[in-house]
Amino acid sequence: MDPDVPHEIDVPEPWTGRVRLALVRSAAVQPRPRGVRVNAVAPGRGAETSDIAAAPYFPASPLSSYVTGRTLVVTGGVGVRFPYPTIGGEQ
Repeated sequence: MDPDVPHEIDVPEPWTGRVRLALVRSAAVQPRPRGVRVNAVAPGRGAETSDIAAAPYFPASPLSSYVTGRTLVVTGGVGVRFPYPTIGGEQ
């Protein structure tokens, strides 16, 4: 196994989000060869297939070499709320 090549863990889709998150975090803290990171991508409601398909590029790239044990949730901002009004008073 090449220590400089990142590897992925594929989590079956039927698993609930909490189980998937626990698996990712548990696997991330286990001893593993240098360069092997454990991250997940979770589709959100309304996400298009092309949006989800593009999401793993960052966690699999060298740009995320210090990121492990995280879940990237692809929602397009759905569900993001700010604690204060936006410009114009709309929320």
